[in-house]
Amino acid sequence: MQKGVTVSLMKLDLDLSSTELFNFTSSKINFLIESSNLIFPFKDFVLISDDNFDIKVFKWDGILINIIDKVEAITPTEQKRIVIDEAFYIVDTCYFFIETQIFIK
Repeated sequence: MQKGVTVSLMKLDLDLSSTELFNFTSSKINFLIESSNLIFPFKDFVLISDDNFDIKVFKWDGILINIIDKVEAITPTEQKRIVIDEAFYIVDTCYFFIETQIFIK
């Protein structure tokens, strides 16, 4: 759920009500929750990827533990944002298809 630049990660309860697990915000202008958002839940953390902001890794209590931000591209002045395009599991291992998008400063 998004209100302005604050995004809340919600849990759907058995009675179909919802409970906020945590929320986060960003000062990015294009900060928008939409169909390109991907949420990957793991036992100890949750990873959130989107084409509008850097990949964020949170503990389940909402503590931000990592931001996977831009990587250098072909030229030093060009940087690319890492975006997880797709994910799948084989046995107990999660694999990601990574896409890089040109990021203009």
